[in-house]
Amino acid sequence: MSRSRLRATRATRNPSRPKAATEVFREKGLGVPLEEIAQRAGVSAGTLYNRFGGREALIDAVMPALVAERMGEALSRAEALADPWGSLVTYVTVLCEQQAGDPAFRDVVSRQLAGRPELTAKCEAELGKSVPLFERARRAGLHAGATHPLPAPAPDADQIRRML
Repeated sequence: MSRSRLRATRATRNPSRPKAATEVFREKGLGVPLEEIAQRAGVSAGTLYNRFGGREALIDAVMPALVAERMGEALSRAEALADPWGSLVTYVTVLCEQQAGDPAFRDVVSRQLAGRPELTAKCEAELGKSVPLFERARRAGLHAGATHPLPAPAPDADQIRRML
């Protein structure tokens, strides 16, 4: 286990630090100064640096759970609908609303953190779970005669992310 990952693992044992980081990131985005997160957590910035090794490790420690929560919520709401088109519209709408209200989530989905391979992979994996929604809407549109087949492959997570 890498040194920064070991720090992040140890640091998450104190729930106030990751919770404070998640709150501040959601309010102000991922570029917020570490000092502001430390103040919210009731510790010094040095403590966060010591426990996490810096902002990037702190982001890696807290953002995958936020991504899974947000995208899981959008997918659950969409899958609850019987109408394929309504399901797809709901999924896209919920993700857009979440990005509008959550700067940290917006930063991740818009790939502001392209240099964070684990976080990017988590985002892609979560978006990949929505491919069946797109396929179901496409098939329903073809069946109803509302759409016409195109010689394009099925959408993948990267295409879905670019659409959002």
